[in-house]
Amino acid sequence: MQKTIGRYSKIGCAVVVGMVINHCQIALAGWTGYINGVGFGWASANVRSSTFHTNKVTTPSFTGPSATIPLTNGYTYSTNSPSGASTNTYSRIRGLAGAIWTNTACVAVVGDGTDNPELEKRVTVLPADCAALTMDSRTNSFDGHSGTIAVTTKGTAGTALWLRGFEYDGAHGPIPDDDPATPDVNESIEFLKTYGVWKFETLMLGPFDFSTGCPLLIPFTLDSGDFSKLIFATDGVAKSNPLIFTCPSNITVQCSDTVVYPDVQHSGGCGTLTVAYSPSPGSLPLGSTVVTATGTDGIGDTATCNFTVTRVDTNTPVVTLNGSAQMTVECHGTFTDPGATASDACAGTLSVTASGSVNATQVGDYTLTYTATGPTGNTGTATRIVHVVDTTPPTITCPAPITASTCGGSAQVSFTVTATDLCDGSLTPICTPPSGSLFPFGTTTVNCTATDGHTNSAACSFTVTVTGLTFTGFYAPISGTGGGCGGTQGQPLRTVTFGSILPIKFDIHCGTTLVTTGTPPKVEIQPYNACVAGTDIVNANADYQNVWHYNWDTTPYPKGIYKVIVTLPDTSVQYVFVKVK
Repeated sequence: MQKTIGRYSKIGCAVVVGMVINHCQIALAGWTGYINGVGFGWASANVRSSTFHTNKVTTPSFTGPSATIPLTNGYTYSTNSPSGASTNTYSRIRGLAGAIWTNTACVAVVGDGTDNPELEKRVTVLPADCAALTMDSRTNSFDGHSGTIAVTTKGTAGTALWLRGFEYDGAHGPIPDDDPATPDVNESIEFLKTYGVWKFETLMLGPFDFSTGCPLLIPFTLDSGDFSKLIFATDGVAKSNPLIFTCPSNITVQCSDTVVYPDVQHSGGCGTLTVAYSPSPGSLPLGSTVVTATGTDGIGDTATCNFTVTRVDTNTPVVTLNGSAQMTVECHGTFTDPGATASDACAGTLSVTASGSVNATQVGDYTLTYTATGPTGNTGTATRIVHVVDTTPPTITCPAPITASTCGGSAQVSFTVTATDLCDGSLTPICTPPSGSLFPFGTTTVNCTATDGHTNSAACSFTVTVTGLTFTGFYAPISGTGGGCGGTQGQPLRTVTFGSILPIKFDIHCGTTLVTTGTPPKVEIQPYNACVAGTDIVNANADYQNVWHYNWDTTPYPKGIYKVIVTLPDTSVQYVFVKVK
């Protein structure tokens, strides 16, 4: 076995390659073919999908062989892409006279590739994103013995290009076509290895670029000097990484939260990847929804994955009272429930059900409960306390002043006082003195109070005046009542002589009846000095002798002004001012 030798030399902008590579075991090339100097040969194209399905098309030997996968105008032999292959994956090969390969290319995307077992037994081709390999060749020069082939080629990572040259004189018959039924054996190459003469061999792993005006120049020499005996074989491989989408783990969100889909992880593909989600995050219903993420790379290939988003509603609806949570209503007043509103983070506005009642005629505390239920059964409540109170006093009604008459010492007087309350209805007032009491002569104030069951009270009063005794007098020599104590108070009614006896005479009637017996009237005489009353000098009962009388002897008393006072049995009083001089 010969050791591999590689030689590169730059001529102008071209790269001249010479390599001696030991031949290896025959294998099927994904893109492979041979062509001689006059354009006679065969070609084969192969595509393997990311799902490991393979299609292959191989031409028979003829002038200008060409093959393509998938169907492409301008290529003689073609077939469809295998199941699972991207529409952007293809393999093409075309040969022309002059040992020219033109429009020869393969592109593998989203995990697709072109199988070439023979090539891959020589080198390991690692898949890469969006692998692509192109090649065009032409005979650059030939002087009848030696020449060069210019190869314009470009390969990305994930590609390999194998170029081999043989000289075959035809002594052993025509070169056999490759048999598609034996994918591991390339019968044409095996025949050339046995009966031809090896001239050159170049094997390159991508990435490489001989496409921008600086072709790869391959020198060759033909022993026969016959260009038609040059056999130029080419094999190409492109292997890509699959476009893999990895969705995030399933997520659970509250229905009140804004749903943001997590990022999708990806590898492979060509160019910039865009991701679309279905359904959109703003349209997820309650419950579990399978979300499909679809990624599209820069050349239109797609990949999908799924994850589940579960929207839950664990939030309690919010019930808001209209008005205060504490309300006060006066007993027997009017209560109008202001109600409540409710909202739910998922369902929005909810209806509210109120329970409980308020009896505005009965003092007490009443609880009203407002309830709202969300679509998933979550319940929110709010309560209001209504205090029915009695702060209004009763209404009490006293009679007008009462006048009664009696000939005795007192009169029994009955009266009616009424009271009502908004809550308690009729009340029984308490009066002092009570109705039916004996009232003495004169005027008595009656005070009445009514108190309801909640300590609110009201009061009123009126007077009871008991009369019945009529005073007649004073008789002569006094002849009247009244007078004054002097000065601005008026002058005494009568003047009597010092040392004389002044008869004080009068009558008492009860109605039309002359009173001559019973409790005697009382006679008082008070001295006055500058209209200031002194101590009684007389305090005695009157006697009845045809009239009630008392004889006052003025002798023991100094001259001056005196007030004569008579108190009747009914406590009524009569008086007169006299002057002693």
